[in-house]
Amino acid sequence: MRNVGDTILCPIHSLAKIPKQLVGDAILYELVRKDAQYYIRYRLRQGDEIFPDEAHYMKMQIFCVGLSVTTLDHFWTDDVLLDQDFNVIWERPKMIRLVTDKEVDSTGPATLTIPELIKAQEIAGWIALRYPRVFTYHRTGLFLLRNALPTQYFYADVLLNFWKILELVVHDRTNRKPTLQRIMRECTELKLIAADIDEIREFFVVRSRDSAHDFGQVQEVTRRKAVECKLLAEELIIFDYVDRSSALPRIHVVTVHESAERAAVRQKTGGERPGE
Repeated sequence: MRNVGDTILCPIHSLAKIPKQLVGDAILYELVRKDAQYYIRYRLRQGDEIFPDEAHYMKMQIFCVGLSVTTLDHFWTDDVLLDQDFNVIWERPKMIRLVTDKEVDSTGPATLTIPELIKAQEIAGWIALRYPRVFTYHRTGLFLLRNALPTQYFYADVLLNFWKILELVVHDRTNRKPTLQRIMRECTELKLIAADIDEIREFFVVRSRDSAHDFGQVQEVTRRKAVECKLLAEELIIFDYVDRSSALPRIHVVTVHESAERAAVRQKTGGERPGE
């Protein structure tokens, strides 16, 4: 717990603006410098002492949004708070909250296998060929899943990114607008198991109500629901690849030399398809 008058500092960075020291009683957040690093400086006022350190950190992040919008720049902070002597007083734990029966097997993490590594190359190539925007949505969705922002409404935006992947794949398969009915039909015909029809309908409701059109009516979405949509999107990509890969040209296959400590994968010319 902090006291009125305490000083809190947070490192600040920017892409296109060079900060300068800005201090005074007329502004809430001052900018100060130590060596080459600039900091947001805030002195706790009456009533601030009841709030935890993370709340003060979030206010500094909000201030960064204001700076970014005003200057058309990109400001951001480190996940740490310092006292007036530049000693660390708070730091966000580097942790990822997981759904243990969805995101990690109950027996613990498994070793990456060579077939998985090779298949990843094929799938990445398939995505680049058929629907490259998947890369953007998938990377954004995973980044949002790693974010530790403490809000009950946050995962609607995670789900939205993975739902967009479903729409891209179904549009590529049908060359028609990816309506809910077409998405359900494609998932059924490919025999996907990551989600049933009722769950897909629920994803659609979240996508339409809470994410794409959240005009004051957003509702809580759990991490589990976002992860289930992620798994469905990934499974659709894999099944789509399997369903349509017979039309791909035959390519090189590999030989593997593996020991307990390492593996070497070499390419060789052959007429087989990967995995044969």
